[in-house]
Amino acid sequence: MLALGAWLVVRDDASGGALVIAAVMLLGAVAAFRIRIVADTVGLTVVNLGWPRRIRWTEVSGLRVQPDGKWWSMGDDSLEIRLKDGRRVRARALATSTATGYSGWAADKIVGELRRRLAEANGETTDEAEARALEEALRAAETGNYAPFWELAYDDRIRPETLWGRVDELAAHGRVDLDALDRSGPRVSRSVRRYMARRYPEIAAELDEDGR
Repeated sequence: MLALGAWLVVRDDASGGALVIAAVMLLGAVAAFRIRIVADTVGLTVVNLGWPRRIRWTEVSGLRVQPDGKWWSMGDDSLEIRLKDGRRVRARALATSTATGYSGWAADKIVGELRRRLAEANGETTDEAEARALEEALRAAETGNYAPFWELAYDDRIRPETLWGRVDELAAHGRVDLDALDRSGPRVSRSVRRYMARRYPEIAAELDEDGR
């Protein structure tokens, strides 16, 4: 892709309450397209290179910025929208790349606002939503389902000392198998490994030592 320039739009439309995240990119010297995400009280509208996709807040289970593992992404992070049915939708308007111009800090701030709107749509505050997600992940871990725990860990929504502190408490009472939790780690994707290596180099080093 020959991206010659980009303009950014992050706008909170007071009249409709819509948050617009956009990047207009020039391809070659003749064609232009505008990739964008629009968040309103009902949900998200995602436009990549195809037709707009409408996603209702009631369909969304989580949001995070991380690599998608595609060769054309050049290792850049972009917004991943996780749906309750297990599918994932990429929104490339919010990507940490030279083409869009978003920094990691700016992307995190925008994701925080999207999470606030998701919680609000579910009748919760962000703190209440995070507390509920933590309890659900821990209950799942007690039954041997560690996927929600790892999803929450990689979302970077809960402070690590809080997340792991709760797990240690449950393990001390025999309610979570820490060895099994640890063994579930190798199933994470390469893109998640790269993300973890950048954000938590000390954890990445431990994974490398374990041959993961």
